Amino acid sequence: MRTNHLADFLPSSDSLPWQGDGFPWQGNFKNRGRITAPIFSLMPMIPKVKTGTGFSGVLQYALKEEKHAEILDKNMLGTTPRELDKEFRMVADANTRAEKKMKHFILSFADGDRPHLNREKMKTISREFLHGMGYRTNQYVTVRHNDNGHEHLHMIVNRISTKDGKAVKDGNEKYNGSRIARKLEKKYGLTITPSEKQEQEKKPESKEERELKKRLAAEAKPTLTEKETIRELVRKSMKGCRNMLEAIKKIRASGVDVIINGSKDGKKVTGWKFGYQGREYKASTIDRGLSWGNAKKEIEGHKRNRNQGMSI
Repeated sequence: MRTNHLADFLPSSDSLPWQGDGFPWQGNFKNRGRITAPIFSLMPMIPKVKTGTGFSGVLQYALKEEKHAEILDKNMLGTTPRELDKEFRMVADANTRAEKKMKHFILSFADGDRPHLNREKMKTISREFLHGMGYRTNQYVTVRHNDNGHEHLHMIVNRISTKDGKAVKDGNEKYNGSRIARKLEKKYGLTITPSEKQEQEKKPESKEERELKKRLAAEAKPTLTEKETIRELVRKSMKGCRNMLEAIKKIRASGVDVIINGSKDGKKVTGWKFGYQGREYKASTIDRGLSWGNAKKEIEGHKRNRNQGMSI
């Protein structure tokens, strides 16, 4: 049975539609790419650099409770991933030319340096590192992690300056980051990172080092963005569905809410949106193939193929 009547797709009275949080810019928010957990080098204080288009994913990762996360330093008001993401985007959205506005630096300290480190020293080191990289008038939050006894810092920075709205140039960051880290190691009496030649001549890894590297690699599983999570859940829910009503029920059961848009007379479905963790997304912004029309064609096409069987 085919239907386009809006009432057929509305939730029951005991299942109210999801309501968005009303962010005025949420329709323009793009968070492409994957945020991945870093695989830390066993060498002391080698900075890792990552660049992205959105802040939400990396903030959620950095502030996970199981990571023993502690906000070490920031120049922002927010304290939660959502609050910080909102502040970051208010500034980032002012620049329409730069595409990748999120910068994520990771500083990992040697185990032998732990007795020499305290909150104030790590805060000072992180600030001097950011200033050396050219981020003097930019929003940032520095988070301290000590999971698995491994001391390291996550610095999430907005490339867009609060002073002039321009993006900080980020060429040669790997070289510049290593150069600044070497200066900070010497200045604060930390373990000096071996040169490339010394690294090649070092003794073979011990069993403990191999196990640590293996454990860190296992933790470095990609974290999907909200949009990628929604797309995966919706696609999985749609498989095998005979009609759109069945698809909607399965999608809602997966934890993604469905908001139906209808014509003024309430007789025709004109589109749908997906709600997830306090946000609302147009289906076409998740995946063009998931627009109401395309999803309906896909499901009805599969239904016809099942009815016709396979022919040679």
